[in-house]
Amino acid sequence: MIMKKVWNIWKKHYFGILVGVSVSALLLMGLMYTYYCFVVPNAKSEKIYIRADNGAEEFKDLPADTLISQNFSVENQRLSTIKVWIKELSETSNDKVRAYLYADGNDTAIQEWKLSGDDIKNGHYTNFSLDNAIDVKEKTEYVFKFYFESESDSPDFHAYKTHDDEYAGGNLFVNGSEQTGDLCFKVAGGDNRFLNKTFILIIAYLFIVGIIAFFIIYKKKWKYETIFLFLCLTMGMMHWFLMPTYTTPDEKAHFATAYYYANELLGEKAVDENGNVLVRECDREFSTSNVYPANDTYAYIADHFFETADNEAMVSYERGPLNVASFAFFSQILGIAIARLLHLGCIPLMFLGSMLGLLFYSLCCYFAIKFMPFGKMILCTIALLPMIIETAASFSYDVVLNGLSFLFIGYTFYLVYKKEKVVWKDWVFLGIVLALLAPIKVIYILLALLCILIPVKKCTSRRNYILSVSMVIAAGILLILLTRMSSVISLTQSSAGGVRYFDLDYIIHHLSRTISTAYNTLRRMTDPIWRPVFGGMLGTWNVDMPWYIFMGFLGIVCCSAIAPADEPQYLGNKDRTVFTLIILGIIGAVGLAMLMDFTPIGTGYILGIQGRYFYPVLPLMFLVIRNKKIVVGKDLSGVLFMSMFMMNYFTLWRIFETVVAR
Repeated sequence: MIMKKVWNIWKKHYFGILVGVSVSALLLMGLMYTYYCFVVPNAKSEKIYIRADNGAEEFKDLPADTLISQNFSVENQRLSTIKVWIKELSETSNDKVRAYLYADGNDTAIQEWKLSGDDIKNGHYTNFSLDNAIDVKEKTEYVFKFYFESESDSPDFHAYKTHDDEYAGGNLFVNGSEQTGDLCFKVAGGDNRFLNKTFILIIAYLFIVGIIAFFIIYKKKWKYETIFLFLCLTMGMMHWFLMPTYTTPDEKAHFATAYYYANELLGEKAVDENGNVLVRECDREFSTSNVYPANDTYAYIADHFFETADNEAMVSYERGPLNVASFAFFSQILGIAIARLLHLGCIPLMFLGSMLGLLFYSLCCYFAIKFMPFGKMILCTIALLPMIIETAASFSYDVVLNGLSFLFIGYTFYLVYKKEKVVWKDWVFLGIVLALLAPIKVIYILLALLCILIPVKKCTSRRNYILSVSMVIAAGILLILLTRMSSVISLTQSSAGGVRYFDLDYIIHHLSRTISTAYNTLRRMTDPIWRPVFGGMLGTWNVDMPWYIFMGFLGIVCCSAIAPADEPQYLGNKDRTVFTLIILGIIGAVGLAMLMDFTPIGTGYILGIQGRYFYPVLPLMFLVIRNKKIVVGKDLSGVLFMSMFMMNYFTLWRIFETVVAR
């Protein structure tokens, strides 16, 4: 009887069963490969818990016997190796490196080293290993000192330092004089066995999310916006753990700005005498070197995730805030303020600030999708692309920018194509959204052109219609004038630090060169600009994804643009024309802004353009190609949602492999 039921199920669902078993077998083989080739070997390696190597530069013109010292603190860790970046200029050199390690100001060295050129690893860190590792329980300060012993005045070895003070727990000295920056060094000890548990937890988490996603998509058949909310929050949380704070573009500046406003919210001093943002000492310990996440990034998060802040002393963050209004970071500001009030440590603070940003973005997209009368899957798939989710779970102001852009598009579409009467509350809502959106990046004021698609007949009179549209646009312009006027004016300045940039006068009088620069940008930068948009590169373009990730996400978004056969076609020639004008206007405005703000004359192509700048108009791009000729007779939403989950699963998997191997 049982065998007969099994046979009937097989005859009815054999194709689905074969596909499911095949996919499961491939996933299992892939997971085993990742575990034995990446997790196991790196779990046995030394754990690096202090790292300073961001923005490395050589010490210049240091004579022989110059004493270089770097102090650092260790607590609840094993100290076994100090790694220093040293460069050997000559392979036949007889110069030596003499190094010493001291603890707590003692004059007697714990250990001494004398290394020759054969011991130096050019292009890699040179290890100064202790004969006997030290298990450090209470916080202890150590000093690592070294100098180059040479028969000539100029040694054949060079050391490196960071440009800024990257390591908050210590300082760099040269012959007793304190320097800006830190020695390019790492401190290691113990192992990374936490990776075994971390790998299992990640796979279990994604497996559970996948089961729930399948259930709510195919069994419960939740609405588009609710499915999106679940996937965005669950995927976004995992993106933060695998690509944490500092890994998204310009996040150091955004973190500093959010912290600045959080200080003001708490009624505390926000900056030091040099205009640099003040942060708690523990909040500087997670080095901005993690912009290039590595194995030790995960180790630091694992060691400090449940940590509280015992010391509330404020120190300089070594940079000032951006000239951006506070509402561009309000969710992250709230997260920092709450963490400060609860005396949470550095990692919990960064996690809470990022998660509140993710929640804000998710809710904006939830309502945007809910309001969209058609093309919901386009917005769903674009809003779930890995780079945009990674940015949403960060301190970037793109959290608010992208969320409000999608909300503005979704609500405007609701007024244009669905709602029968447009009342004053609708115009006020659009005005508020645009007023918050436009000052973050001025060019997105062009989204206001969508308002002209709202039919006049939906308003009480033509006069009220003109006044209402004008009010929405005026709200955005007014906030720009109030908050970003100085930034707009700065674009008219043609030089900075002796370097001349493109300005309006130069562009007008050298139009052919300007056009040539724009053409070269299209020719040379199309791939670097658009690959990250569809998951081809993540972080600050330092996590490279395989081709199938990029093609997979691009294919899913293209499929989402195919209209169901039974869906009413709302778009006419006027709509497509307005969409095209907005798209071209924003692309042109981005190019012009980067040309005048980042591109020195003679560069050859425009610098600074990133694909993430086009996320706010990406839905319009795919809506333009939507037509009546290419339609699908079957509802593909379930397949597309599960495909987005699977592609994000593969993306997170690849991120983990890439980072733990570093």
